[in-house]
Amino acid sequence: MLFSNVTTTADNSLNSLKGMISMTSSIILATANAPMAKYFESQGFDSLYLDQNSVAAQLLGPNTDEALSLPEYAQYLKCMRTTTDVKLLAEAAPTFTDATSIADTAATLADNGADTIIINDFDAEGHPYTTLNFNKLLKQVSKRLAGTDIELMINLSGFETYGLKGIQERIKIARTANIDAITLSQLNIKALTAVAPLLAKSTDIGLCIDNNQLNFGTAQSLEPAFILDTYHPMIASNQWIQKTGESVITRIYMGN
Repeated sequence: MLFSNVTTTADNSLNSLKGMISMTSSIILATANAPMAKYFESQGFDSLYLDQNSVAAQLLGPNTDEALSLPEYAQYLKCMRTTTDVKLLAEAAPTFTDATSIADTAATLADNGADTIIINDFDAEGHPYTTLNFNKLLKQVSKRLAGTDIELMINLSGFETYGLKGIQERIKIARTANIDAITLSQLNIKALTAVAPLLAKSTDIGLCIDNNQLNFGTAQSLEPAFILDTYHPMIASNQWIQKTGESVITRIYMGN
């Protein structure tokens, strides 16, 4: 199986898939291709996140600086939808080319098989939305998806920019807008201490593992509603692309 190389490489980092399944908080892993999705599904995971960075690595090569277009990501999502029955999370990224608005992006992803749409609180230039514009954005997306079963998750990643107060303000806005879930990302150890009271025993706030400073044990100790892991699958995916790519080329052209 193609994914076997990835699991061998990432076993220590993932700290045993069976161990993660037994944790109190639900675990959502990022995925990049059908072999990864099928493997994670076979291990009992019922929700997977189609990370745009991992998709870009699959289509354009690892460590690419090129931005995906919305049609490219949406088509990839549509193909992934046919390979797995798990709940798929997709990102309405502001950086997609060929996209007119976040609301249109969300609608396109919903049409192509997403069960949950993740909305970021930063614009395409990397600036956080003001609370006023953030509120308007959520209303626009909610209105566009009204009447569907699509869930919305908000990703708050600006602790270093707007601090704990900014996170609290945006959580309040999201809850007022009846958003289904909130995830906190781009947090270092110091920031984790500050947001710990928000996570403890919350029913709608999760924590994103997106750097090597945060592991499952630390994340679990904060008692988030769920844990979204984008870091370990991305590392595994990049290693898989690099190693299998070199191996396949060698076998085909060099006869080894």
